[in-house]
Amino acid sequence: MAETEVNTVFLQQLMELGISEDKAKEALVKTGNQSSDSAAMFYFSELEMFSGLEANESLNDEYKMVLVVNMELTMGIGKVAAQVAHAALGLYQMMMEESDKWQTTLRIW
Repeated sequence: MAETEVNTVFLQQLMELGISEDKAKEALVKTGNQSSDSAAMFYFSELEMFSGLEANESLNDEYKMVLVVNMELTMGIGKVAAQVAHAALGLYQMMMEESDKWQTTLRIW
Protein backbone atom coordinates (compact mmCIF):
# COMPACT_ATOMS: atom_id res chain seq x y z
CA MET A 1 0.00 0.00 0.00
CA ALA A 2 1.36 3.40 -0.90
CA GLU A 3 2.26 5.51 2.10
CA THR A 4 -0.64 7.91 2.62
CA GLU A 5 -0.92 10.24 5.58
CA VAL A 6 -3.62 9.19 8.04
CA ASN A 7 -5.08 10.84 11.12
CA THR A 8 -2.90 9.62 13.99
CA VAL A 9 -5.70 9.92 16.57
CA PHE A 10 -7.97 7.73 14.44
CA LEU A 11 -5.09 5.30 13.85
CA GLN A 12 -4.48 4.94 17.59
CA GLN A 13 -8.18 4.38 18.27
CA LEU A 14 -8.30 1.60 15.67
CA MET A 15 -5.17 -0.04 17.05
CA GLU A 16 -6.75 -0.01 20.53
CA LEU A 17 -9.52 -2.18 19.02
CA GLY A 18 -6.88 -4.76 18.15
CA ILE A 19 -6.53 -3.83 14.47
CA SER A 20 -2.98 -4.03 13.12
CA GLU A 21 -1.35 -0.75 12.12
CA ASP A 22 -1.22 -1.70 8.43
CA LYS A 23 -4.90 -2.75 8.30
CA ALA A 24 -5.94 0.34 10.30
CA LYS A 25 -4.10 2.60 7.84
CA GLU A 26 -5.68 0.78 4.91
CA ALA A 27 -9.17 1.19 6.40
CA LEU A 28 -8.57 4.89 7.08
CA VAL A 29 -7.34 5.49 3.53
CA LYS A 30 -10.25 3.59 1.97
CA THR A 31 -12.76 5.60 4.04
CA GLY A 32 -11.09 8.93 3.29
CA ASN A 33 -9.86 9.52 6.87
CA GLN A 34 -13.43 10.50 7.83
CA SER A 35 -13.43 8.97 11.31
CA SER A 36 -12.23 6.02 13.32
CA ASP A 37 -15.87 4.80 13.41
CA SER A 38 -16.20 4.62 9.63
CA ALA A 39 -12.76 2.98 9.31
CA ALA A 40 -13.66 0.42 12.00
CA MET A 41 -16.95 -0.37 10.28
CA PHE A 42 -15.13 -0.78 6.98
CA TYR A 43 -12.48 -2.99 8.57
CA PHE A 44 -14.90 -5.29 10.35
CA SER A 45 -17.29 -5.56 7.40
CA GLU A 46 -14.81 -5.65 4.51
CA LEU A 47 -11.16 -6.18 5.32
CA GLU A 48 -11.41 -8.68 8.15
CA MET A 49 -14.48 -10.61 7.05
CA PHE A 50 -13.32 -11.30 3.51
CA SER A 51 -9.55 -11.47 3.80
CA GLY A 52 -9.40 -14.94 5.38
CA LEU A 53 -6.47 -15.89 7.54
CA GLU A 54 -3.41 -13.70 7.33
CA ALA A 55 -0.18 -15.36 6.23
CA ASN A 56 1.19 -15.44 9.77
CA GLU A 57 -2.02 -16.62 11.43
CA SER A 58 -2.90 -20.19 12.23
CA LEU A 59 -6.12 -21.87 13.26
CA ASN A 60 -4.84 -21.86 16.85
CA ASP A 61 -4.85 -18.06 17.10
CA GLU A 62 -7.32 -16.44 19.44
CA TYR A 63 -10.34 -14.62 18.05
CA LYS A 64 -12.48 -12.02 19.70
CA MET A 65 -15.70 -10.26 18.91
CA VAL A 66 -15.68 -6.48 19.26
CA LEU A 67 -18.99 -4.65 19.27
CA VAL A 68 -18.71 -0.88 19.02
CA VAL A 69 -21.61 1.11 20.47
CA ASN A 70 -22.22 4.77 19.75
CA MET A 71 -23.17 5.99 23.22
CA GLU A 72 -24.38 9.29 21.77
CA LEU A 73 -27.54 7.50 20.63
CA THR A 74 -30.48 8.15 22.89
CA MET A 75 -31.06 4.58 24.05
CA GLY A 76 -31.24 3.32 27.59
CA ILE A 77 -28.62 0.86 28.79
CA GLY A 78 -31.09 -2.04 28.54
CA LYS A 79 -31.87 -1.20 24.91
CA VAL A 80 -28.14 -0.95 24.14
CA ALA A 81 -27.58 -4.36 25.75
CA ALA A 82 -30.42 -5.86 23.71
CA GLN A 83 -29.06 -4.41 20.47
CA VAL A 84 -25.57 -5.76 21.21
CA ALA A 85 -27.05 -9.19 21.95
CA HIS A 86 -28.98 -9.10 18.66
CA ALA A 87 -25.78 -8.24 16.80
CA ALA A 88 -23.85 -11.09 18.43
CA LEU A 89 -26.59 -13.62 17.73
CA GLY A 90 -27.00 -12.35 14.17
CA LEU A 91 -23.31 -12.86 13.50
CA TYR A 92 -23.42 -16.33 15.05
CA GLN A 93 -26.40 -17.31 12.87
CA MET A 94 -24.77 -15.92 9.73
CA MET A 95 -21.58 -17.85 10.43
CA MET A 96 -23.51 -21.08 11.02
CA GLU A 97 -25.36 -20.68 7.71
CA GLU A 98 -22.27 -19.78 5.69
CA SER A 99 -19.50 -21.96 4.31
CA ASP A 100 -17.40 -24.47 6.24
CA LYS A 101 -14.69 -21.81 6.61
CA TRP A 102 -16.89 -19.68 8.85
CA GLN A 103 -18.14 -22.69 10.80
CA THR A 104 -14.54 -23.70 11.51
CA THR A 105 -13.72 -20.16 12.60
CA LEU A 106 -16.79 -20.14 14.84
CA ARG A 107 -15.79 -23.40 16.51
CA ILE A 108 -12.31 -22.00 17.19
CA TRP A 109 -13.79 -18.81 18.62
